[in-house]
Amino acid sequence: MRGLRCVLMTVLLAVCGLASAPALAESLNGSSQHLMMKLVAESDHPKAGAPLTIALATTPETGWHGYWRNPGDAGFPATFDWTLPTGAKAGEPEWPVPTTLLIAGLMNYVYEAPYAPLVTIQVPAGLAAGTRFPIRLKTSYLVCSATICVPEEKALSLDLTIGDGASSQAAAFAGWRQAIPKPLDAGATYATSNGTMRIAVPFPAGAKIDKAYFFPVTTGAIENGAAQTVTRDGDRLTISTKVAANAKVGGPIEGVLRIGDGQGLGVKATPGAVAEAAGGDATNASGESLWLTALIAFAGAVLGGLIPQHHALRVPDP
Repeated sequence: MRGLRCVLMTVLLAVCGLASAPALAESLNGSSQHLMMKLVAESDHPKAGAPLTIALATTPETGWHGYWRNPGDAGFPATFDWTLPTGAKAGEPEWPVPTTLLIAGLMNYVYEAPYAPLVTIQVPAGLAAGTRFPIRLKTSYLVCSATICVPEEKALSLDLTIGDGASSQAAAFAGWRQAIPKPLDAGATYATSNGTMRIAVPFPAGAKIDKAYFFPVTTGAIENGAAQTVTRDGDRLTISTKVAANAKVGGPIEGVLRIGDGQGLGVKATPGAVAEAAGGDATNASGESLWLTALIAFAGAVLGGLIPQHHALRVPDP
């Protein structure tokens, strides 16, 4: 798989005339790394039989960006290959809310500032206190600037010791968790008509929202680069955008609804009736109480750069 990615990226770089194959090979050999990463454990002494959260603390080099779980119109998502003690199991990464970046007409879902995907590792029961608990990760990913994209790899390690499970990074993990979308337990619905998709999301009329935007986790459902109109009508938000070409709809559509800077809700929508929105623009009402308001309102829920030929353009927030 890595070889295929390398070939594809080499071809893309050559076609666009923006970089050479040696530059690509140099990055793969580790002499140039544009995403700085380290593994951080919530507890240096995980408890046997209990879950342990690991953060992949990532800092992009200035002018470079990494990709969300759905990279958008270009790029590819990171892969994770864990080596863990016998009986331990790593879950799927939880990704922070990304930002949008439009390059050469292609919409990308990216991170340009420090971010940290979170992974929960189930520690097996029966391990005695003082037992070594080594964690190893090999990750492959794409990183881009405004003029070039390169695939990179990292081999990361963390050596822990079984203990009482006390948190040693409480403040850091509190911040990282705030950026992870909170699941919306109330069902959303969507409907398509004349090339437009409308997604209705339950959202209390009194809850504040800012810079609303729907990031699709399900690929091929909506056109990533199309404009989005977000309106609110009572206890409902409606996102209207363009259906993707050759979209196969009819099943559930998952995504993340941004409700503020670095704050979002996990949404799962199923086909259903969506009334025409009668409310106003849902892009105002920002403030320090935004996240608290949303958490209270949803307390029951626990709620690219391909190879651009010119310059990158930040998409104005809706």
